[in-house]
Amino acid sequence: MRVIQVLDALDFGDGVSNDVIHLHEMLDELQVENYIYSKWCHEKVQHYTNDIEKCNPKEDDLVLYHFSGKSFICDIVTSFPCKVIIRYHNITPPSFFKKSNPEGYRSCMEGLEQIAALMKKIPYVWGDSQFNCSDLISYGAKPANMRVLPIFMNLERLASAPSDEKLDCALKQGEKYILFVGRVVPNKCFEDILDLFECYYRF
Repeated sequence: MRVIQVLDALDFGDGVSNDVIHLHEMLDELQVENYIYSKWCHEKVQHYTNDIEKCNPKEDDLVLYHFSGKSFICDIVTSFPCKVIIRYHNITPPSFFKKSNPEGYRSCMEGLEQIAALMKKIPYVWGDSQFNCSDLISYGAKPANMRVLPIFMNLERLASAPSDEKLDCALKQGEKYILFVGRVVPNKCFEDILDLFECYYRF
C-alpha cells in the first residue's frame, strides 16, 4: 500500500502545505512509500510534488485529500478506485468576507457546497481539530467515520531556528511584547490584539 497525498496547491510556508510536507517526511522515516500530487505548487517546494493529472492510484493505495477551501480537483479525486480520506483543514466562514471581499465570500461558499457534496461520496474524514470535525457534521459527515489528527509539526526544525538577538536582549531586560501572528484579514480578528493591548496598558 502506498500513501498518496493530494491537494490543490502545495505552497511555501502555508499551514496546510507544511502539514502535507511534514507527514510526507514522517512517512519517509517510517519507510512507507508515499507521494504528493497537486495542481499547483510554489517553486520552493516543487521538488516535493507531482502533477495531479499524472496521479494514478491503485486499488490498495490510500489517498489523503487535503481540503481547506474551494477545490479544483474534486472530480479527479472522486474518480480514484481506492479508499480516500478527506483531511479537513476547515473553511473560513464566508460571513467574514461578505462586505470586504466578494470574491473570497464566493470562494468560501463554493467550498462549503463542495464539502457537503463530497460527504456523500467520501465518508471518511481526518480533521486537524475536534472543532473542524464538529463543523462537518452539519454538512453530512457521520461522527463514526471521523477522527482527529492534529497538524504535523517538525519540532526539531522549530527548536533549531535561529533566535532574534535584539528581541532576546530586550526580553532579558524585562521588556514585554504582545505578538500577533497572522494575516491582516477579517477572519483572523486582528482587532482583538488592540483590545488586549488597551486592557494590558490600562490595568
